[in-house]
Amino acid sequence: MSRTSGQAPLPALTRRTVLAAGLGGLAAAGVATGVATAGWAAPAAAATARPRGRLRLSGAGSAAGMNWTGWTRIAPGMVTSNAMACIAGVFGSSVAGFPVWLFATGQDNKIYANTSGDGQNWAGWHEVPGGGQTMMAPTAGFGPNGALVLSVTGLDNSIWLNSTTDGVNWTGWFSIGGQTFTSPLLAEPGVHVYVPGTVDEIFVNSTTDLQNFTGWNVVPGNGLSDVALCLDGFNFAAAGGADVLFAKGLDNRIYYNPVDVTPGVSPSIVGKWTEVPGGGLTDSAPAVAGFSDYIDALLFVKGFQDQRIFVNRADGYPNFGDWEEVPGGGLTDVSLCATGFFNDFGEGPILLFAVGTDGTPFLNMAT
Repeated sequence: MSRTSGQAPLPALTRRTVLAAGLGGLAAAGVATGVATAGWAAPAAAATARPRGRLRLSGAGSAAGMNWTGWTRIAPGMVTSNAMACIAGVFGSSVAGFPVWLFATGQDNKIYANTSGDGQNWAGWHEVPGGGQTMMAPTAGFGPNGALVLSVTGLDNSIWLNSTTDGVNWTGWFSIGGQTFTSPLLAEPGVHVYVPGTVDEIFVNSTTDLQNFTGWNVVPGNGLSDVALCLDGFNFAAAGGADVLFAKGLDNRIYYNPVDVTPGVSPSIVGKWTEVPGGGLTDSAPAVAGFSDYIDALLFVKGFQDQRIFVNRADGYPNFGDWEEVPGGGLTDVSLCATGFFNDFGEGPILLFAVGTDGTPFLNMAT
């Protein structure tokens, strides 16, 4: 992907020594510093108890107060080494012409899309127009005027966007500058692009029209992360009028922080970085899906040095529960992707997508 336009790269900031332990170095004083607790395998146990192999298919079960279908292989024809991106509309509506979109990076570094009306029957993989390439996971989000916006970190390590309003005609890839070693996060309203910089400080660039951007600014709160972030945009009421940003700290713990995301204005931190209860650890980016009248949320992670998949339910922030393994015995080497297929009241199935350890896509649905 060649550079065509964009802004200046992220400033080369020096990592603050006091935060070297992770996001909670200042904000989450008093947090225990022990190893992972309930529901999480220690590294040695993970190596022996979970040998590498295909993501295993097994039956339904319950976790986090939800009923799960179990893992099903879906969307044949794709093999990828990266996490996928997913996005869905409410029942009876569509996202750029289709109810559910799934994106993946092919083994040729090209970006591919697939669509479905129900999350189970898929139209087939096709390359996203524009010839873009990446070695990392793509990310997807809603943009101005109902546009579907896709973002990747290009082969030049800068952030690139592409968008469509009808699912057929795309604007083409354009750069908004920046430099990162991980995937960006897209969040609405408008478009906010979050990304850890090359020294792990978290930056954001915002727009209301996909043409004029605020430029890259450090997200307040002194957070550090070395993987992609995720954001729950459905739970603003429960978080005091703000969306909730999640990040993996440099200490492999999972943190959250409410952020005020006024369109076209760089987000401000409403609260502080706080560790998600339960003592969970991960070495990959978290994924989140809000639901249940926009109050509850499910937070997903891959276990730390462990291929198992875990979930923690927030019954309104900050009321998290315990970490539980997602039913089905699934294994993955990369991050998860989650979206809700909702009605107007935020009710409907949660779609959890995973890349199996054989590189193929799987789906587990929760109601």
